Amino acid sequence: MSPRLASGYASELRRRRKLLMLKAHFDDSWNDDVFVVAGFVATAENWASFSDEWRLALSAPRGVRKLVANEAMKLRGQFYGFSSEERDDKLKSLSGIVEAHVALELFSIIPVKSFKDEFKKVDLPKIAGDPYYPAMMTVIRRLASQQVTLGYIEKINFIFDEKKKQEGRIYSAWAGIADHQLPEMRQIISKTPTFESDDDVLPLQAADWAAWHRREQGILGTTFNALDRPWNVPVMDIIFTPELIRQTFGEIAEGYRKIQRSGRSR
Repeated sequence: MSPRLASGYASELRRRRKLLMLKAHFDDSWNDDVFVVAGFVATAENWASFSDEWRLALSAPRGVRKLVANEAMKLRGQFYGFSSEERDDKLKSLSGIVEAHVALELFSIIPVKSFKDEFKKVDLPKIAGDPYYPAMMTVIRRLASQQVTLGYIEKINFIFDEKKKQEGRIYSAWAGIADHQLPEMRQIISKTPTFESDDDVLPLQAADWAAWHRREQGILGTTFNALDRPWNVPVMDIIFTPELIRQTFGEIAEGYRKIQRSGRSR
């Protein structure tokens, strides 16, 4: 299924419209080398089918309650007592569900050392020094930009794994961020992102797997084959070079200036 399916669908069956809107689920993963936000995009209808099949695949022998990628790879937690072959069989069945229902994989990778070095050179609030914020904003803007390019201008529901420390600050800043985008982009991202538990929202478990996988790749450096992963779906990648990090900080600084000017003019 192509990601073009989504946003501009003009259906005569209005009751199905919500099912055909895009929903994007993301999670993050990090270590001393890289910070990753990664996830998948599909229609709400496909995510509903995905969740039903994912739940069945988890419970099939040997059953687990949920997928936590780090536990699966290390044979801990839910996967304690599994052989490598049993683990691999479980993951193979889950990756098939991703392939059957997902339109797009999207991820961003930030090298931690380069990010910290560049942050020392700018005068920005502390929140901007948290790589989660630019990594999250970059995947949102890149997906929205693609939709604008394709001519599909409707809201996308962005769902992230719950992050208690960041949620309040992101909610507070979101309106200002959306207000200072181009009109088409503003329409797509105007809906505030939501933060959910992967116990309840099963696509977030797949996003956790994607983030873990891209983190492991990122440890090897920023040059790798973006198509090398457990599922065969279209992929959109954002690799933060030092130049892109500087550009991102510049955009964040300009966003703060616009918000300050707007506040003074009221």
